[in-house]
Amino acid sequence: MAPPSLDFSPLAGSLAVAISWLAIGIVGLIPAGNALFARRIAFPASALVGLALAAFGLQAIWLPAAQVVLPLGLPDLPFHLRIDPLAGFFLTRLLTDPFTFFFLFWLPAYLQTSRGFTLGKTGMMAWIPYLGADLGALTGGAFSDWLVRRGVDPRRARRRILLVVACLTPLTLVAVRVGSVPLAVSLIVIVMFLQACWNTNLTTLIIESTPQQHVARVVALTLMGGTVGGSIATLLTGHVIKTFGYVPVFTALGFTHLIAYAIISTGLRRTDATHYHIAP
Repeated sequence: MAPPSLDFSPLAGSLAVAISWLAIGIVGLIPAGNALFARRIAFPASALVGLALAAFGLQAIWLPAAQVVLPLGLPDLPFHLRIDPLAGFFLTRLLTDPFTFFFLFWLPAYLQTSRGFTLGKTGMMAWIPYLGADLGALTGGAFSDWLVRRGVDPRRARRRILLVVACLTPLTLVAVRVGSVPLAVSLIVIVMFLQACWNTNLTTLIIESTPQQHVARVVALTLMGGTVGGSIATLLTGHVIKTFGYVPVFTALGFTHLIAYAIISTGLRRTDATHYHIAP
């Protein structure tokens, strides 16, 4: 006997998300002095809601693939997109967006505690890696477009850039271990440049791999994966740095893009390119 179909309507998915946010939003209504209530009741309550929804969703693992319907208002997504590429893109952002979060929130602290920068020197120098990221976003998009103009399939062009970036991001392992401060900062500029190239081409690949009528929802879901991954990674990073320092963090960041590229390749490998025609 086949197991029952796990069917989420758009309304049910929307209500589930609304309940989760409501539970979290209750914390904002708590008076500032009543931290005990927030710690012992409000935060655990919101966590339980999220765990309950996650457990409900995990039932899909044991269902036949044809019976799985993705929640959050996506029951009409084509099957090939619903199962393989969407999951791959979600996991890819889950893994690689923490790279951006780390350098956005932890770079000034790293320069001061590990590289001996004063507060004034940090202000003078810390903006340079972010400029590198700006240039990377523009360069990554321009170069993949150049490949397309030379006759390369658009999705293949984006994936070529992603592969190059994935092979170069292990430079973080060198950046955290090198003794020269100027060289370390230069390598950080390079990896932030690469990360911006990755983000630009990944977003473009997601759009080009999605039927036009589903682009907004798919991009939103994958961005949610990045936000979730970045939030969890930022929390864990603090504990790792406190206990072991920055070396394990930089080391882990060096391999996330290689893993993510393997996930993308697996997700798109069985997908027929004819399923993804994007109108000009």
